[in-house]
Amino acid sequence: MKTQVLLDTDIVILLNRRHEIVRKHAANYLAHFHILSFTELTWYEIVRGYRLVEAHHQLKTFESFSQNCNILSLDRKALDCAATIYADLRQRGMLIGEMDILIAGIALANEMGVATRNVNHFSRIVGLHVEDWTLANI
Repeated sequence: MKTQVLLDTDIVILLNRRHEIVRKHAANYLAHFHILSFTELTWYEIVRGYRLVEAHHQLKTFESFSQNCNILSLDRKALDCAATIYADLRQRGMLIGEMDILIAGIALANEMGVATRNVNHFSRIVGLHVEDWTLANI
């Protein structure tokens, strides 16, 4: 394991649901890099979902989990990377969701890859290392 990665929203959710394979990947990752990272965008997506359905216990669990993670911001460098990603994908006719573009922009701005179940979309991004932590290839 040589590449630091941001956890995409789907992986954070699976990790908090105690998905066995995702937990093994996380443990292996933590042995090398000592902290999990995700974006403020992922934090927002998860918190808004829990608040929408009034899942108070899950929200508290997620907030506790988040305190031990590195939560990266959408800064100007990340926005510039995201704009480049958007232009490239649009020109190639391979556009993906805006949130995925922004998360990828944060990853590239921080010289990181992305751990996601949505390999189909993220693998379209030139220069982005993508890992699927739902696969048992540890």
